[in-house]
Amino acid sequence: MTEFLEVIDEKNRVLRLAPRRQCHEQGLLHKAVHVHVFDSKGRLYLQKRGASTDRFPLYWDSSCAGHVSPRESLEDAANRELEEELGLRGKLVKKMDLRWHLRYKNLVENEFIRLYYLVTQKQPKPRKGELAGGKWVSLRKLDEMIASKKEKVAPSLEIIRWFSR
Repeated sequence: MTEFLEVIDEKNRVLRLAPRRQCHEQGLLHKAVHVHVFDSKGRLYLQKRGASTDRFPLYWDSSCAGHVSPRESLEDAANRELEEELGLRGKLVKKMDLRWHLRYKNLVENEFIRLYYLVTQKQPKPRKGELAGGKWVSLRKLDEMIASKKEKVAPSLEIIRWFSR
């Protein structure tokens, strides 16, 4: 089934709907959410993107992320992704809004994103098939991963980390 996204303008006004694939092939601006899940020790849970994903396969990324469905609020999308990808629920805290334009092979992520934080004592349960796994890391360790380039870290996570310092 084709997933449709809202194509938006620079003021976040909906222009039309377009298939997800078209949005990424043509670099059409659309909305997405990221959630960073922290434990009581301040560690961040990173997801390892699945091998079959079309953008940045097997890269470490935000705890969960996804596109906003037509007529869905950003917070509802974040809650949906959190439950679908990690089996978690909780009180989300809005952290920041960002806009980026990232290329991966012949695809473009031209996205307005909202980042949320969640603090939980529960262990995430990564969705099999979609994710290749996950791990808890300190923010210092994440900074080392980004700087060393020894592990693949999604550019979106690098951008979020830079802006959240």
